[in-house]
Amino acid sequence: MKLTSSDVATIKELVKFYKKTQPVFYDGIMKACKMGAITVRHTPAVINVTDASDGSVVQGAESTLTKSKEVLISNIYGVIKYVKVSAGFTTGTIAKVGYITQILPMEIVRGVTNTFNVSLVPGIMTAEQKEAVKATIAQVIADEKAIIAAKKKAKKDAKAATAASVLLVAPVIETVAEPAAETGDTTTT
Repeated sequence: MKLTSSDVATIKELVKFYKKTQPVFYDGIMKACKMGAITVRHTPAVINVTDASDGSVVQGAESTLTKSKEVLISNIYGVIKYVKVSAGFTTGTIAKVGYITQILPMEIVRGVTNTFNVSLVPGIMTAEQKEAVKATIAQVIADEKAIIAAKKKAKKDAKAATAASVLLVAPVIETVAEPAAETGDTTTT
């Protein structure tokens, strides 16, 4: 049986009668109705692709995100839908032959469907434009890796600082609780 929030609320309402008459049964039902927190780690992202010259939808545009391994193609409605994208900042690249590739910085907000609109400009990509797109994406990926590394280092440094503070406090606690050698009394420093 898979309980939903409304099921739990209904069950809790029904067993109120047993709270005084059958406290063991009531406690058991209340424990069974506890639902753990549901963490959302991934969330959907939708990209609507249109033609900048006339506003029509663009079918067959290829999309990649720096935070996803999926490579998706826009459907007949010009829609690209990523089902699972990690929350946070990502960069999308939307490309189609006959259009200038667009780079789209995106912030994915956890727990909601994130919708983005892209208008592709008709034209032929020059070699310089292609290189600029590659360089931009490479820089974005490098920046994302640097941020992740910095977060890991900060977490590691915080753990090390906590461990060091425990080592500094432990001898002080032992010194405070040391018994006096001659009188048997406890000394405090």
